[in-house]
Amino acid sequence: MLILSLLLGGACGLAASGKYAGAVMMAPALLIVLASTFGRWSIAMMLALIAAGACGYWLLGAYSAAVMATPVAIVVLASTLLRLSVMPLCLTLLAGGAYWTWIKINYRAIEAWEEFMIGFRTETDHAFTEHSGITMAKPNGYFAELIWDEAMPHVRLLLIATPILLLMLGLMRRRRRLALLRDSEKVTDTGPQAIPAKPAPKRDRLDRYPSLLFGWWLLLTIIIYTAAISWSVIPFYRYALPSTFMLYTLAAIAVTWVVSLIGRPGWLKVSVAVIGVTALAAVQWARCADHNSQFANDSHDQLPLWIANNLSGSPQIVADGYTELGSSGTYMSDNVRPSVMRYRWAAEAGSVDDLRNRGVQYVIIASPSYERWINPHGRALEGYEEDFRQKSQFYSQLLSSYPIVMQWKARHPMRTFTNPDMTVFQIDKGPMVQKPQTPPKP
Repeated sequence: MLILSLLLGGACGLAASGKYAGAVMMAPALLIVLASTFGRWSIAMMLALIAAGACGYWLLGAYSAAVMATPVAIVVLASTLLRLSVMPLCLTLLAGGAYWTWIKINYRAIEAWEEFMIGFRTETDHAFTEHSGITMAKPNGYFAELIWDEAMPHVRLLLIATPILLLMLGLMRRRRRLALLRDSEKVTDTGPQAIPAKPAPKRDRLDRYPSLLFGWWLLLTIIIYTAAISWSVIPFYRYALPSTFMLYTLAAIAVTWVVSLIGRPGWLKVSVAVIGVTALAAVQWARCADHNSQFANDSHDQLPLWIANNLSGSPQIVADGYTELGSSGTYMSDNVRPSVMRYRWAAEAGSVDDLRNRGVQYVIIASPSYERWINPHGRALEGYEEDFRQKSQFYSQLLSSYPIVMQWKARHPMRTFTNPDMTVFQIDKGPMVQKPQTPPKP
């Protein structure tokens, strides 16, 4: 457990150096609460995590202290309220984490309070009103659908089973405790020399497993957070990442609960645990390997290579901004010198018919650009109806009526700006339907 804690602390420090540190803050918080339910390990785990977080702060980035402040606070509330001897140490560590967080991040808000509040109000309005002239209903099901779609089948199954397991384990523990209480009140004889039976043990087998309160807390947190972001109108999956992380955490805990339902013999429990972990690792390894391959074979890199190997002369190309086409200025070929017109959205260049009349041969679109315009949950903000209609019609017309000459479409999309789905349309020959080529194997 100590080695695991040190590794976790280093990972938290490294992850906190990323842009979206808020998402990874959930990791140590969830794990520390889970660890605190193991009783005799809670203090050692807490100290190891805090020490690892401090090391991560010095070695990996200035934001590690901010990340570690969260699990420290949770540990103080969840694990040490009944251990007064360690309360001063916990409060000292909590104060230290808050101090480092303050001097590294939050003091700027006080020094430039008016500027901070202007930015805060701007971001609030942005989240709750519109994004690029697009809005959604409040609440909406956009993020819940993404979260469910991202969850693998075994995670969905375990998520559905979690409430059932919580109820089953709760009822089993209650019945067991009542039975032990009745046994403790029995006597060995009914005469005047009656000897009371031995008192029931303080902890029985079911009590040695993680607290069910953590499962209920995690389940409620998923529901509350998902409900909260359903009021956002910014159509990006990254805002749903905490819910996805909690889903997978809850699924892993559900496996431990299934194992805890198995009694004797001990070898059966160990066997089920090993088989379960191996099966989960095997199922998820394919997804991990696929994502790893996507990082190594980014569609941003594959697109210029395809142009160099398949086009010639000086073709005129209109591209979405997220294709990043032309940013490197080279196509690794002397046979092609494309004229690239890149817009934030290719639809800004005009209608498809206008592009054809101007001699444009190819239109290349990327999923981060066009998905928001064909999102069934999206609609135009008041005053942006014409712009929304034009862009939606442009992308819908391309996707339904024009030949696809090349397409990069991930089997398991990462929903990031790395390796987005890209599609190359040839528009100069008019609307038609054509089967796309198979992307080259990496």
